[in-house]
Amino acid sequence: MYKTFLHKMGFQIICLFGFVFFLNPAYADEESCPEYAVYHTTTPQRPATSDKFLQSQDLLNKEPKNADIILLGDSLTRSWKTKDLQKKLPGHKILNLGVGADRTQQIIWRLSEMNASEYNPKYVVLWIGTNNLRTDPACAISQGIITIVDMMTGFWPDSKVVVLETPPRGLDFSAYMPNRLEMYDAAKEKFADKNVMFVNIDKELTCGITKFSEEYHTRYKTFKKVPSPCENYKSDLLHMTKDAYQILDDLVAGIVEGK
Repeated sequence: MYKTFLHKMGFQIICLFGFVFFLNPAYADEESCPEYAVYHTTTPQRPATSDKFLQSQDLLNKEPKNADIILLGDSLTRSWKTKDLQKKLPGHKILNLGVGADRTQQIIWRLSEMNASEYNPKYVVLWIGTNNLRTDPACAISQGIITIVDMMTGFWPDSKVVVLETPPRGLDFSAYMPNRLEMYDAAKEKFADKNVMFVNIDKELTCGITKFSEEYHTRYKTFKKVPSPCENYKSDLLHMTKDAYQILDDLVAGIVEGK
């Protein structure tokens, strides 16, 4: 009986070790993306909170469904004022489907929930990924983006998809590097010959700043939230100000008008 107990315990320990080995990216083959991570970023998932879920559901009924420009993403997109973009693009109908805290898997869920035939956009602007950076490797986030773009091009084959790359964030705008810059690699390669555009506006959004002053570092460590050294960012060094959205308005207007 004692031997049987030891045998069972030994088996459980081996299983537990194997489970930890599988879940820890450090043990994974560096040449491949961990399967569990890809599953996490590509499997449809409802928003984590009830208010975000209700907000997502409300968006599925939001007008105008005949918009020719759709914005899709997380809180960065949610804060984008369509009325300001509308001023740059008179005559165009714009629909903002951004939800705060969204990751790739929530976008996939929302796309799978909507009746895509009710929409017929000419342009779809996707801005997603910054929340995935907290938990997921770049290769898995890229697969999530690929899944989203595949869905959108399948729904609306005549639309142009504009993927805005996740902007810099944090002290010295260096948080989650180099993952942030690598998370589009596979997606860019896959859609190189498709009607999909990837846009990086790091320099424009960060005011050309690559290193914060020592004084700022000291104040930030003391008070946590202090005015950003770049007018495009709020004090959390993540969310954008009206100045940043003016840059984005000009960018999207230029793409739509072919400039």
